[in-house]
Amino acid sequence: LLVISVGMDCEVSQSDRIQDILNLQKQGRQSYHQANFQSAGYYYTQAIHQIQTLTLININTTDLYVTKLEQIRCDIYLDMCKIYIRYDKYDQAMEYIQISQHIATKLQDQMRIAQCLDRQGEIKLLLNQYNQALQDLNNSLHIKLNLLGNDKNNDIDIAESYHYLSKIYCDQDRYDIAYSNYEKALQIRVKLLGENDLNIIESHLVKAKILRLQSKFDQALSILVKCLTTIEEIFAGISNDYLIAIVYNDIGVIKNHLSKYDDALSMHKKSLNLRLKLFGDCHTHVAESYHNIGVVYYNQSKYDEALSMFQKSLNIRFKLLGDNHTHTAVSYNNIASVNCNQSKYEEALSMLHKSLNIRLKLLGDNHTHTAESYNDIGNVYYDQSKYDEALSMFHRSLNTRLQLLGDSHTHTAESYNNIGNVYSNQSKYDQALSMLHKSLNIRLELLGDNDTDVATSYNNIGNVYYNQSKYDKALSMYHKSLNIRLELLGDNNTGVATSYNNIGNVYRGQSKYDDALSMYRKSLSIRLELLGENNIRVATSYNSIGNVYYNQSKYDQALSMLQKSLNIRLELLGDNNTRVATSYNNIGNVYYNQSKYDQALSMYYKSLNIRLELLGDNNTHIATSYSNIGNTYYNQSKYNQALSMFLKSLNIQSELLGDNHTRVATSYNNIGNVYCDQSKYDKALSMYHKSLNIRLELLGDNNIHTAESYNNVGNVYYYQSKYDEALLIYRKSLNIRLELLGENNTDVAASCSNIGNVYYNQSKYDEALSMYHKSLKIRLELLGDNNTNVATSYSNIGNVYCGQSKYDKALSMYHKSLKIRLELLGENHTRVAISYNNIGNVYYNQSKYDEALPMYHKSLSIRLKLYGENNSHVAMLYNIMADTYYFKSNFSEAIECYQRTSEIFANVFGQNDVKLVKIFTRIADIYEIQHRFTEAIDMRRKSQQIIDNLIKSDEAENQPIHQLIQTESNFLETLQDRTLDDNSLDTRAYDYDNQLMFQDSQDEPEHETNLNLNLSDINENQKDELMQEWLTSIIGGSSSQNKITATINNKKSKYSLPIIILVASHGDYIDSEQQRINKFKEFEESLITHLPIYKNNIYSSHIIFNCNHEDQIEATIDHRRQCCNKLHNVINGFVESLPFMRKDKGIPLRWYIIAVMLHLDIDDNSNDAIIQLRNLINMDINKIMTLDDIRKLVINCGLYQSDNELNDMLLYLHDIGEVIFCQIVNDNAIIITDTDWFLQIMRDIIRLHDPEAENIDIISHYRDLKRTGKMSQDYIDYILNSHKLTEEDQIMILQLLGNYNIICKIESASDVSVQYFVPYLLHPEIDSLDLSDFIISDKLYIGYNHAEIPYIPDGIFYCLLISCLKEWNNSDVEIYHQCVKYYLNDDFLYIVVKKEKSHISMQYCYQIFEEPQEEQEEQNFYNQIETSIAEKQPHELIKTKLSEIVKERMPKFKEAYCQFYVRCIKDTCQQLLPIEKKMPIRTNKVRCSHCKKLYDCKSIHDWMIHKKKILPAKSYFVDIYMNIGVYWKDVARKLDFDQTDIQTIRAHDPQSPSEQCINMLNTYYRKAGKSFTKLKLVEVLIAAGLRSVVEKCNLCEIVKVTQPKEYLMSCQ
Repeated sequence: LLVISVGMDCEVSQSDRIQDILNLQKQGRQSYHQANFQSAGYYYTQAIHQIQTLTLININTTDLYVTKLEQIRCDIYLDMCKIYIRYDKYDQAMEYIQISQHIATKLQDQMRIAQCLDRQGEIKLLLNQYNQALQDLNNSLHIKLNLLGNDKNNDIDIAESYHYLSKIYCDQDRYDIAYSNYEKALQIRVKLLGENDLNIIESHLVKAKILRLQSKFDQALSILVKCLTTIEEIFAGISNDYLIAIVYNDIGVIKNHLSKYDDALSMHKKSLNLRLKLFGDCHTHVAESYHNIGVVYYNQSKYDEALSMFQKSLNIRFKLLGDNHTHTAVSYNNIASVNCNQSKYEEALSMLHKSLNIRLKLLGDNHTHTAESYNDIGNVYYDQSKYDEALSMFHRSLNTRLQLLGDSHTHTAESYNNIGNVYSNQSKYDQALSMLHKSLNIRLELLGDNDTDVATSYNNIGNVYYNQSKYDKALSMYHKSLNIRLELLGDNNTGVATSYNNIGNVYRGQSKYDDALSMYRKSLSIRLELLGENNIRVATSYNSIGNVYYNQSKYDQALSMLQKSLNIRLELLGDNNTRVATSYNNIGNVYYNQSKYDQALSMYYKSLNIRLELLGDNNTHIATSYSNIGNTYYNQSKYNQALSMFLKSLNIQSELLGDNHTRVATSYNNIGNVYCDQSKYDKALSMYHKSLNIRLELLGDNNIHTAESYNNVGNVYYYQSKYDEALLIYRKSLNIRLELLGENNTDVAASCSNIGNVYYNQSKYDEALSMYHKSLKIRLELLGDNNTNVATSYSNIGNVYCGQSKYDKALSMYHKSLKIRLELLGENHTRVAISYNNIGNVYYNQSKYDEALPMYHKSLSIRLKLYGENNSHVAMLYNIMADTYYFKSNFSEAIECYQRTSEIFANVFGQNDVKLVKIFTRIADIYEIQHRFTEAIDMRRKSQQIIDNLIKSDEAENQPIHQLIQTESNFLETLQDRTLDDNSLDTRAYDYDNQLMFQDSQDEPEHETNLNLNLSDINENQKDELMQEWLTSIIGGSSSQNKITATINNKKSKYSLPIIILVASHGDYIDSEQQRINKFKEFEESLITHLPIYKNNIYSSHIIFNCNHEDQIEATIDHRRQCCNKLHNVINGFVESLPFMRKDKGIPLRWYIIAVMLHLDIDDNSNDAIIQLRNLINMDINKIMTLDDIRKLVINCGLYQSDNELNDMLLYLHDIGEVIFCQIVNDNAIIITDTDWFLQIMRDIIRLHDPEAENIDIISHYRDLKRTGKMSQDYIDYILNSHKLTEEDQIMILQLLGNYNIICKIESASDVSVQYFVPYLLHPEIDSLDLSDFIISDKLYIGYNHAEIPYIPDGIFYCLLISCLKEWNNSDVEIYHQCVKYYLNDDFLYIVVKKEKSHISMQYCYQIFEEPQEEQEEQNFYNQIETSIAEKQPHELIKTKLSEIVKERMPKFKEAYCQFYVRCIKDTCQQLLPIEKKMPIRTNKVRCSHCKKLYDCKSIHDWMIHKKKILPAKSYFVDIYMNIGVYWKDVARKLDFDQTDIQTIRAHDPQSPSEQCINMLNTYYRKAGKSFTKLKLVEVLIAAGLRSVVEKCNLCEIVKVTQPKEYLMSCQ
């Protein structure tokens, strides 16, 4: 029971209660402003509870009191509404607004009704319902203004209305109105609240947002920093985490715009931490922070991290707001953005459709957010090249935006921009420009001319001009865009990097490659600094730089850049991504230009497969892949496959882009190329004209692509010999290029070259030279002197000289061209083949057929490798070679080449191809010469049949057959004078990052004056290796260990003998003196870096000669004279420093006298002094003499002192090349007094070309030799007899050649005919060794430490092969290029010895059983093989022989240690590892010193290197003769050999004590049999005083096992 007093006490009590409620409301508002929303909610709830309590008591209260309570209740509900808004609980917030609205309406309180409208408008603003929000807020403001009248500028509620209106107008991009309302709100708040109030900070935050959206980032950032300082300083001690989190967030957004991603992340994470503290981990503000962090990661291309953040944001929104909420829709959009950049288009579309469905349901079809969804879906279709679908989406978005936002809005501008981009990709350039200019005008009107969106518009307009090849206009647009970005964003921003990249694209299109590289590197530098190495945009920069190197023919550098790009994309995007496909495509382009067609196809197909999976089979990118594959097949002369690919590409392009599109024009062009190559010129012209018409319509007459079409039409006229028409069209193309690109452009150079081709074929050589030199000058200036296009110019100039019969000049040009091509393209390239062909043609025209044919063979070999047998270019070469053989009267070879030509032409062009008529006719001519009339008639019938068939099809083809035959006949006949450049119609689609670029033609049907020794592909590394191998051979071959101190150019230094003086020739090839010096230094440094042990043997003179024999001006002659004097001074300085040239020493005078006598020719009667000297000598001086003969001569002339002095003299004469002194032949020596005579004999024996013999059998023997490496006795006899040698001289010559291991007689009991082993002559292109039918061991290597002997020279290797043959001598030896397979008669196995760069590999192998064997029988056989390897140890024998040969022939390295090596099995390592002398016994374990991998080594297991078991005595022979040296005679005597036996053994192998030792031991073993035990062997060695040998050969184990104690002691 409540008893309530009335009267005055009651009045006081009501006032106190109201005050209590107001105090609770005040505490709630304080907590709210401190972002302590839970406390605020508590106070508001307590206040409402008290109001409800008072209402329930139903006391007798006055109307004034009730009104006061209702007013307070209305205000508190509006305050509670704000808390629910902060927690994103808009439904609950609206409930409280409705309660407040009901109370205010009941009270007829207009101000509170207006406040309800404010809260309601705020919620609608947050829900992006701008028009409804604007309506509520404007209604509220109207009420307030009517109520307040003159006091309207003195009310805080008015300020609040202006504040929210400014936020709406800001979100609507109506920045001027937004700013006006902001100013009004701020003015009132400052007046009423002062500067230091949180409401003022909220106003400043709105201003910062307006400035940020206007791209005024610095001003916005300045305001935010001031806000942050104000909060921290003025409100210190008061919690304002809510507001601080907002400021951090807004700063982070600006930092992200400025590409300062680390700063942005720092700000967003600070904001996130505060929000987590305020709201926990499930709040929309927390979701916003995750979203913003995700955006930064997205811009850094860190897609996995971005996706994680977006997913966190989505999860929170899904939990709080459900699946059916606009914020959830935004999260779906964000995830879709990542998916799209990862080429996960289906997933992206799925996300975007989810977002769209939410917005349709919540907002309807007519809403800005729904329009945004349509726009985003359009972007995915755009990325998929589905342009019709993209346009549909963009137009839907545009229509909505026009209706809702009007024509003057940034979102509307965005729609126009996107539609313009689609039109640009559809080659609808006028429509594209119209849309993009609309977008630009809106942005200029709304944002001013200094805004990032305006910069984007300029950039996109620039893209259209770029695609139209209007490079000046494109540059103007790109520079406008760049200037805005530099001013707004600074020079270290990703947008600025994009501008630099696009400017680089223009420079590349203009062939200004250095300028392009400069721009690309600027872009790359910014991206690396901002984004790090592992970023998609960095990958784009590497891709762009790679493309420039590609254009410059710097293919290795291009591949390096493109591979970098690919690696980044693979790591970030995985292997199933469109950008990865682009990388594969671009790498394929490089391989294509290197003529590595198989590798190119592999890359193109990788690209195609990715695109098919991601984009489906009906996409423009797929069409590009088909086109590139088609071009590869085209260059392989696989015309049917090429046509199939081009037609696939055409069908896709036509369906997607319509018949009137630039890419469709490119497809027609490519198809025309195939028809042109097939000589179907009418069809080719039809395709080219279709391409031209499209380009004329779309691009106009004044466009570089139109110029390319004119060029290709000109090519057809050129091939048809319609030179006037060709010239007219080529000039059209040239004029366009000159107008658009200026005189200094590679396309202009191409046009000049093509016009030169016409003049050349019209025999207007002066005009042709003029055009070719113009082309060359442009290319040298733009591309430098080391470029494939420059090589083409040299080749064309060479053609003119050839046509003028100036063959020396022609050869000079062709060799210049060849040198460049070899350096840039390697040996195995079509253009290198063209160069060899052209050089061959010069020789052909000079009737030097023997010199022409090797060139043709080189060209043919390359083309066979690249194209295979079935290729038109290969056929042409066979035809040229056939003609050459025909003129040499080598009719068999001619017929064979003609037949191959006909087979290929029939396969490629069909059985009725007109070119076959001429070929069959030529074969018939040869048959008639050979009186093979039946075969001749058959050939002529074939020829006539083709003509008849062609006449029948004449009307259908609409080409007069007689004209066709004449054209093709002339074509074949003039192949000696011209050859089409293989790349003249190289039309490919180049797939770059930002857009597809199409290059229609390289424009040049380069003449290949038609016409090989087959060299393997020599690249720069191989050249270096050959040089290093040569130096090793030269320096190692010197016996001198002396060092000298020489003074050269007043500088004293120490040198080791022999001395190599570096001198450069052909300095005229390099224009700049500094470049010449730098080139010399680079070579010197490279040599010493790779061969540091030879540093003291090398003197770098820095003398550079001008060797251009055409340059005979006085200055050049004087320069040569100066170079000669310098070189003379250098040589003189070294010679004077030699020990025997010092003043206190010298060459004895009698040595000079003896040297003169040895060179007296018995037939020389040229002067009296010679006759008098010969009479004085009184004995014959022969060209070949023994040491005894020389000794008698010297004694007879009174010049003899001693044998040692005579030996020194002959060695000296040998070293300076005066005689050949071979010391060990039958314990005597052979001296060749006429070195030229002997060398000629040797050249004739090991000649490099067919002998000029009338005897066909001799030629046949020689060709067998080139194929087998085995020389017949008949051939040897023929050569020696041709030099009229006596029988005795013949024997000595063969002994000499055998001693030098140039030839080796093959001993065979079965073969009657005698053969010699000559590995030097084996043709490099002989079939490689095939071991497919054998079981093979792992490879074991022998060689030397690289620091001791870097390379094993060829000469040493061939000596080793011959030495091994002497050990395993039988006719079953098989010889391959730098590889020999020896058969071990008694062991049923083969030993394969092969040179592999700096080491020699060994394998043993044995044949697989043809039929199944009993298991035991098979095991016994394998055991026998193992026993044979263990007992005979062929690897030790080969190692010993190599060591001996090196010591003998390379005395400089006689102390070097020869050892075994194995190869590391790790794929990425593959290093050769030495097998140490001291390794654990019975282990096959090897630890690689490079990669540290420990593994079981199969080589050690197979060769049983570490197995130490008690073996037969014979097993130790190799070890013994390696260590015994000349003391083998002592062992022989202990084994009861007499002196005659010892002499016989010495005579059999006079050159090697080791060979003599092994022969002695084997002889005793055969005689004693099993009685020659290991015990006997040890006894004999110890008895001969060779205990050290017992120890070295590990024979102590035998002693320990078998012998009494005295033997052990003796051994020890």
